[in-house]
Amino acid sequence: LFHLARMVVRTVKALEKESANRESQYQDHNLYRITRALSGDIPVDTSVEKMTLSLSIKWLQEYLGRNDPDVTAILDGRTIKELVNETVSGSKLASVEYRMGFLSKGLEVLKQSEDPMIQLALKIEPFAERAREKYVNEVSIPVEIAAKKITALYAMTKGSNSFPDDDFIYTYNVGHIKGWREHSDEQPSQTTVMQLFQRAESKEPFQLPESWVAAKNSLDLSTNLNFTTSNYVLEGSSGGPIINPNGSVVGVVFDGNHHVTTNPFWFDKERSRAVGVNSEAIIEVLEKVYGANELVSELQNE
Repeated sequence: LFHLARMVVRTVKALEKESANRESQYQDHNLYRITRALSGDIPVDTSVEKMTLSLSIKWLQEYLGRNDPDVTAILDGRTIKELVNETVSGSKLASVEYRMGFLSKGLEVLKQSEDPMIQLALKIEPFAERAREKYVNEVSIPVEIAAKKITALYAMTKGSNSFPDDDFIYTYNVGHIKGWREHSDEQPSQTTVMQLFQRAESKEPFQLPESWVAAKNSLDLSTNLNFTTSNYVLEGSSGGPIINPNGSVVGVVFDGNHHVTTNPFWFDKERSRAVGVNSEAIIEVLEKVYGANELVSELQNE
C-alpha cells in the first residue's frame, strides 16, 4: 500500500509540470508504465503490509536515530505500531478505482485526501527527495564516471579480445553447468523441485502458493528446477536462453549468484555464476500446477 501511495504522490506531483520538464519516467510517452502498474488488480494482505511498513520504519529509526527530526516528524508522537495500524487499516488504496482517481484531480486535492497512507507518503516525500538527490550526487554519478573509466581501461588492456557490454548488442558465450566454492563449502550446481518444497515454509517470504501445494503429489519432484553455469552474465541478461550443444533451449537466465550481482565490473571465473531455471521444470509446472496445456504445446512446437 505504501508503494502505491508513493507512486500516486510522485505521479500527481510530476503531472503538475509540462511533460518535457518531468523526470523521464513521468513524461507523457512513459506514463503508460505507471498507469499500468497502478491499474493492476494487486492483492493486498494487510498482515504483510503491516510487517513490511513496520520493518521499514524501524530500519529508518535505527539508521537515522530515534531523535532524528525526520523520524519524529513521520511518527508524529505515535509508536511505530500505532502508525502502521492507522495507515494500513485506514487506507482505501487497495481499490484500483480509488487510487486511479487521484491522477486526474491534481496535487491540491491529493493533499486534502483523508487517506492515511497518502498522507504518510506526502509527509515522507520531502525527506525521500533529499535522500535521492544525495544518492545521485554521491553515488550514482561517481559510479557512472568510474564505470566509464574502468570500461575504457579494460578495452585498452584486452583490445579486440573484449566484447561490448550493456549496449544492446546481442552476445553469447560458452559455459558449463558448474557450482562454486564458498569459503570451504562446495555449492551445488543444481536444485530439484523436491528441494523447493523442503525449503518452503508456512509463512512469507518462503510460502508456496496453494496451487503449488495442491499439485505436489502430481509433480515429478526429482525434476531439476534451477542450475548455475559458468556463463558470463550481467544486468539485462535475464530472460536470455541457455542453449545446449545440440541447439536446444535447456533453460532461461533469471539471476546471478552474489559474486555477479555485487560486482558489475569483473567476472570471477571461479565463483561468478549465472542462475537459470530448467526448461523441463517450466514445462512440468505449466502443465501440472497451472494447467497451461495450450502454452506447453506451443512451446514444444506441437
